[in-house]
Amino acid sequence: MPVIYPFSTINSNDPEWAVVFCGDWAPFGEQAQAVSRNSAQYYGDLLPVIQDANLAVLNLEGVISAGKPGALVPILKDGISLCFPAEVIQGLTAAPFKLACLANNHSMDYGIEGLQETQAILTQHGIHSIGAGKTQAEAMQAAYYTFGSARVAILNVAEGEEARAVNGGAGVAPFDFASLREQLQTLRAESDVRIVVAHAGREHLPVPAPYLRGWYRALVEAGATLVIGHHPHMPQGFEIYQGAPVAYSLGNFALYIAKSLPYHTLGYFLKARFQGRELKAVELWPYRIEADHLALLKGEEMERFQRDFHDLSSLITEGDRLERLWEAYADQWLALSGLNELTEGLAQIGQGRQMLQAVFKEAQLRLSGKRLDQRLLRKLLHFIIRRLERDLPMDFNQRFNAPQVGRGAAVLRNRFDTAAHRELYLLALERVMNHQIGSAPAWAYQQLEKWFQGVKIINGPTTAAPTNVTRSTP
Repeated sequence: MPVIYPFSTINSNDPEWAVVFCGDWAPFGEQAQAVSRNSAQYYGDLLPVIQDANLAVLNLEGVISAGKPGALVPILKDGISLCFPAEVIQGLTAAPFKLACLANNHSMDYGIEGLQETQAILTQHGIHSIGAGKTQAEAMQAAYYTFGSARVAILNVAEGEEARAVNGGAGVAPFDFASLREQLQTLRAESDVRIVVAHAGREHLPVPAPYLRGWYRALVEAGATLVIGHHPHMPQGFEIYQGAPVAYSLGNFALYIAKSLPYHTLGYFLKARFQGRELKAVELWPYRIEADHLALLKGEEMERFQRDFHDLSSLITEGDRLERLWEAYADQWLALSGLNELTEGLAQIGQGRQMLQAVFKEAQLRLSGKRLDQRLLRKLLHFIIRRLERDLPMDFNQRFNAPQVGRGAAVLRNRFDTAAHRELYLLALERVMNHQIGSAPAWAYQQLEKWFQGVKIINGPTTAAPTNVTRSTP
């Protein structure tokens, strides 16, 4: 049985209808074979619930190509590039899914050629797509559906990272709130139900960042009937804000992460049930993700998920707990991987990787539950400058136009240009400036440790400082 949130009790003669929304669909290896060869077995007991809806929607996290491997050229970007063989389309038509959301950070992994081939294959199999296009205006167009007397508009946007459309060009629809607010105002006069599907937020964290909570609530204030999020690869909480449901992250769908944290292999799909123009209920259907199939949660698994999900949702809605948790996460992230991200990017641009890695290791130890020593910081900066002057070529073109520096530049540009990264950097640096590292409430650090299976690098005010680091990143 699902987790059910009831809404309107108004009865009318209008017919009932439903829309299902699923999260990140990106099958690899064994999973790709399973979803292609026997889709009904792969979706298992999820399939009847999905098929019962009038419209099934998912986030297609990558490119589909009928060409030989290597035929498409990946763009220069931070992170992996995703391309699936054309056979996986059977995993979409089996349900069938009729709408694919393409506003995400992988739809442009192989440039406009990969995007257009993906859209063509989807169209050939009767699947409409939204959220991406050869122009920004095309990417931002809504999909319209009519169910009985209800006219429905669905928008799809993303933080997008390297895939985001800029200056009107090709790419995915950006999470540009000024444009979205204007578009939602227009849609209020043209539609009865307005649904925004957003691909945004911090990956691998089971609660949203405070900035994203503000964004999603602002969408409701601008006229969204329902807001649905994905991208974090973990299920996040749910709230009803000003009468509108907000699902912060559905988690993974057809995306299996081996050697994962527990929440990586749990997700839920959302079924919104309407009668005419009235939202009657929202159903959350939690499931477990295996390498070769999906399965709805039952019994003790379902009871545990409901307890955990209630706690995750409470972190979003109760006071300032989300802010305190985000501060603790910034502390943890900075000491565990944030400095490494910066030094790796700088090292690739400046071609001084080993020297900067040595500096990082020394600075990382100093950050573990302690204030930054200003004298040490000045010494490190002088040390970096001396080594740069001695070891790096002085010719500007030789230094920065070398092929190997491009990825470092892509990583850093993405960190500064995407809110999910930028907001975390800004908070972490502010906390260093104010000598606040390690000052979040003890419960917040303990919660992170629980989520990340005992990983600990920054300790709360009641615990001793760690002596070493045992894992790479939460």
